[in-house]
Amino acid sequence: LKDNFNVAYRRLQNLLRSLQGDKEKYSMYNETFISYLREGIIEEAKDNSNRVAKFYLPHRHVWTPSKSTQLRVVFDASSHAKDELSLNDFRTHLYTMVADIQKAFLQIRLPESHRDVTRFLWVDDASQPATGSNLKHYRFCRVPFGINASPAILNQCILKYIEGSQSEISQELSNSLYVDNVFLEGKSPDDLLHKYTESKRLFSSIGMNLRDYLSNSAHVNIGIPALDRASSTEIKVLGMLWNAMEDTISLKCGEKQANKISKRTILSQINGCCFDPLGLLTPLEEDELSWKAIKSKIIGFQVTLPRKVVQNNNSTSHTLSVFVDSSKRAYACSIYVTTTSYHGVEESRLFTAKSEIAPINKEQTIPRLELLSIFIGLGLVESTIQKINVKFEKISIFSDSTIALCWIQGNRRLPPIASNIAEIATDPIWPTDRVSNYTKLLRIVAYSARFIRKTSKDKYLPLKGEQLQTVTPSTREVMDAEILVIREQQAIFKSQLLMQNKQLNVKTDINGLYRRFGRLQNADLDFSAVNPVHIPKQSKLGVLIASHLHNAFVHCGINQLLYNIRRRFWISSDRALCKRTLKHC
Repeated sequence: LKDNFNVAYRRLQNLLRSLQGDKEKYSMYNETFISYLREGIIEEAKDNSNRVAKFYLPHRHVWTPSKSTQLRVVFDASSHAKDELSLNDFRTHLYTMVADIQKAFLQIRLPESHRDVTRFLWVDDASQPATGSNLKHYRFCRVPFGINASPAILNQCILKYIEGSQSEISQELSNSLYVDNVFLEGKSPDDLLHKYTESKRLFSSIGMNLRDYLSNSAHVNIGIPALDRASSTEIKVLGMLWNAMEDTISLKCGEKQANKISKRTILSQINGCCFDPLGLLTPLEEDELSWKAIKSKIIGFQVTLPRKVVQNNNSTSHTLSVFVDSSKRAYACSIYVTTTSYHGVEESRLFTAKSEIAPINKEQTIPRLELLSIFIGLGLVESTIQKINVKFEKISIFSDSTIALCWIQGNRRLPPIASNIAEIATDPIWPTDRVSNYTKLLRIVAYSARFIRKTSKDKYLPLKGEQLQTVTPSTREVMDAEILVIREQQAIFKSQLLMQNKQLNVKTDINGLYRRFGRLQNADLDFSAVNPVHIPKQSKLGVLIASHLHNAFVHCGINQLLYNIRRRFWISSDRALCKRTLKHC
């Protein structure tokens, strides 16, 4: 882990410039660090060159005027120098309550040996340059928010204490803890008030403070002291707005206008407006509207649904209905829960949904996409049953595809491969899509070709003397295997269609391979450099070749890798292929 001081210092200078015109925000920013120092959350870092590692965390502020803490300091642990290294339960009970752990991450102490990798920079006086004695080096004594491991560390610490306690709600707390949010359910308001007292006591015993309690029961809210009660009846629950008084959850798209209207901006408006773990924003209208009309519908769009979809008591029965469907571009499913009361009154409500985009690299038929929609529907049913404590008397999946349903209900038993010689002949199996190494691919094909030569009665691939004297495939056999693989990939992806474009000047050579014959026929270059072999862009073979050459030339850069590829092969978008190869190396 290399020192990140220069990056953090530049980020600090940019931050100070942005705060110069807003003294209120700077004062709140500075007060945050002063309180951290006072509470022992951070300490001033001493310059110790003997430390194994030092790392500086750049930071910025998040301004939320609607919250009690309007300015929040966020640290960026992913910053580095260039080239260096459950909600468903919340909807199943009549009475529910949520709470928040105050400064949860800052309650976990960091070991002394780990503190120097959580350094950050600040200044005593923003009006003076960030140099000399005005520049302060701090480091965290507690787990900072902004590191991707922080939530896992927090959960492990809390669960360790909760599971070791003798509290009657320890199991419920273990199952309903999400980072620094706690969800509690009860059969009655008095039950929730008892759980409030018990949860408050349990977290106090481990040095943490549960606050901002809010319930959908007015009786519970009145019974909670004002110091622990949420100031508003509307709060965010995992990204969704919960109105406790109306007991509804809402998803709302922002009203930010985009200068350019495109598919990307519209999808970002939908997916970026809020966190949607239940998939409730999956349905979209199929009307033939222009992009501007779609954009106008999205801006300020809000959907409100009842929180409670399951009335979990002995006087009701529950059934689960799954509806699946697909089109050429996507397939989706939705789950509805139907509750039947003791008097026979039925009520159905949307519980969750899911959608997937159809594969773009391989076109699928509508029946196969319908089958995929059934598949994700089954997966969603399984996860729903596991996550909520409700017994369903009946589970039904509805699909309008008779072909997909016939495939599922059919009892066909396909013959084994050994007995299905016709299948072997009509559906050859090539290892191109199953092997991740180009050399291994050629050796597999070479061994297979040798087997065919030795077992073929008509000697379709005639044996040669030097090929019988080696156990491993000879150079000639590997070259023949490469020709076989390239020819097979060109046939699959129809390279012959390139011959229709006369400007490309694509022709076949003596081995039946499609080559692009260039204009430098008299140049002092190899035949393959002047007339490279076409490798289809959609084929995985190009990826294997690029990876093989990248490793063969000692992890060379983009330009050298591009040069080595073009010495023999012609691949569309080969520079982008080289960039991907280096990125995944």
